[in-house]
Amino acid sequence: KQKLFVTGSPKIDVAFRSNGLDRPTFQKKYSLPPKRKNVFIFTSFPKREVSYYESDDCFSENILFMTRVHQAIRQTETAYLATLPKICQALPDSNIILKPHPLEDTEKYSVISSPNFRIIKDASIVDCLPSIDLAIHWNSTVCTECWFHQIPTLQYSPVQDADWLLSDFSPGNPVFASVDKLIDSAQAILNKKRKLSKTYHDFQKGYIEENYYKPD
Repeated sequence: KQKLFVTGSPKIDVAFRSNGLDRPTFQKKYSLPPKRKNVFIFTSFPKREVSYYESDDCFSENILFMTRVHQAIRQTETAYLATLPKICQALPDSNIILKPHPLEDTEKYSVISSPNFRIIKDASIVDCLPSIDLAIHWNSTVCTECWFHQIPTLQYSPVQDADWLLSDFSPGNPVFASVDKLIDSAQAILNKKRKLSKTYHDFQKGYIEENYYKPD
């Protein structure tokens, strides 16, 4: 009787094979103007204090390193909060949709009053994928799921002192420290005046094969 089954990566299998919500249904469900393009911003700022790392056996032995990680995340979080209104203003004909980390406190985003800004917490990534025209993220693995669907991704890393935290998949998309350069690239992609280079696509393909479908 066979006991070993090769499954690949179940999470990616679901994202790749499922159709999710079709775009008109998604736009209607979340009251999004249907003729606008959708720019999704995926943040990775779970609400944690240094005390969390001190109390967890997995992290407490490396508390100095984890404190440095915590500080870098909080600095990046603050920079994102200041940047989001600028992105909304620069892309007035797009829906700017924040999809936060499941453990993230979103109360801080209530200060953003831009009319084209939305926060969507309850939708699964599978339901979001068919409606994404461009994804902006900071170290979010969602970008790799976007690659399966040929969705362009841009990585915004505004705190240069935190670049040592960039993930191993960062070479798969442009990484920007400047919000102006990020916006310029986003506008060019949305207006179909620019595509990501073959170098990025080659890395994406290799990363997916190596990390999700290559047997150990």
